[in-house]
Amino acid sequence: MARDLKREIKSKLQDSIMQDALSRFADQYPGSRLKSYAGQDIEELRENLRRMKADAVDHIEELADKFEENVKARGGEVFRAKDGDEVKKFLIKICKENGVKRVVKSKSMASEEIHLNECFTENDIRVKETDLGEWMIAIAGQKPSHMVMPAIHLNRYQCAEMFEKELHEDVPGEDIPYMIQKARQTLRQEFLQADMGITGANFGIAENGAIGLVTNEGNARLVTTLPRIHVVL
Repeated sequence: MARDLKREIKSKLQDSIMQDALSRFADQYPGSRLKSYAGQDIEELRENLRRMKADAVDHIEELADKFEENVKARGGEVFRAKDGDEVKKFLIKICKENGVKRVVKSKSMASEEIHLNECFTENDIRVKETDLGEWMIAIAGQKPSHMVMPAIHLNRYQCAEMFEKELHEDVPGEDIPYMIQKARQTLRQEFLQADMGITGANFGIAENGAIGLVTNEGNARLVTTLPRIHVVL
């Protein structure tokens, strides 16, 4: 069924809760970022990163080959897919060969772009997001609204409603620490019962085949240390 983008845009423009949430974010985030980088030259850091990214793009095949070589030297495996469908086919193959029935995921925009969760569900594989924001919007059947803050468009009361839907109990919207604690308790069981973990990577290091993960919740570390199988997208 084709999406009616004009209708969706009009609806969101009239969503007062979303507008309030995004307005608060726009007001508060720049100041919080400046405070975090106090004493640092942000513009210099930004320019250094820009140059590093541009250089990586210019040498992407060479870096990818070197990264693959070093991953394999460390005992890992690398699969370089031509498109999203090939990624999904490969992952389902891994699941079937290893009897995987439960998957936990850390945040990965690549997996969102190829609709990986839907693919798992279609193949009768239970999949759970473990990033708090991703977990909540997955419960609601929504998609991330921001690369690093996927639930930025929601307020605390909407989040509480999602908790109630998943946990089947009353959850006070005023008590954010309570919601976080309930999420930890619930997701811990998902980690313990999972057969496979999937995570994105913030960067790969060609020189040694390592990956870098930046997280403030620790869920990516748990996903990538499962005793059976873990996959990086």
